[in-house]
Amino acid sequence: MNAMPKRQRGVALLAAMMLLVIAMTLISSTMWDSHIEVRRTGGMLALEQGRQYALGGEAWAAEILNEDARQSEVDSLEELWAADAPAFPIDGGQIVGQIEDMQGRFNLNNLISATGERDEAWYLVFQRLLESLNVDPQIADQVVDWLDPDPDVSFPVGAEDDAYTGNTPAYRTANGFITHPSELLALEAMTREVYDVLRLHITALPPGTTVNVNTATGPVLAALSE
Repeated sequence: MNAMPKRQRGVALLAAMMLLVIAMTLISSTMWDSHIEVRRTGGMLALEQGRQYALGGEAWAAEILNEDARQSEVDSLEELWAADAPAFPIDGGQIVGQIEDMQGRFNLNNLISATGERDEAWYLVFQRLLESLNVDPQIADQVVDWLDPDPDVSFPVGAEDDAYTGNTPAYRTANGFITHPSELLALEAMTREVYDVLRLHITALPPGTTVNVNTATGPVLAALSE
């Protein structure tokens, strides 16, 4: 048999090299996909494990609160639920938790009455709280405007839709009760620094929820009276 011409040998070698490159590319892609799947599966397992840990902590807190409800009708910081919980060891770390009575904070939703108007008594309490924290008490007007259903700007420095629709992105006032105090960060006069001062003393509970004087923070307790 005659030897393969040089040109044919070159074409065969080039074809073999191309097949090798294609095979290596496919192998590399398969290995990368497998690596991503392993990482994704590991992340999902870690997420589910964390969720189960959180549910366990929630169940533990619920049991303490149920036992407290059976033994007492008054909540105070002298009870078991308010004590620092021991750290629970888990693989790779530990779980720590704390139960806090949100009725020990000022309920922002109390600023609006059942008729949708400003509640003067709670408004004055909030102003005193702001003053005790060295925060401009006029912010209270913007909080009221954020909550109340009417478009009227509270005197002297309230803020309704006109103050926010020019922002980027534009937005409007909630005109209703809030679900989390962090919504205050949307106020025109609110800054992160001011919010960090306030956040330990405010909450968003159903309107009409009163303050528990047994668990109230110092500034909230002081603000309840002139």
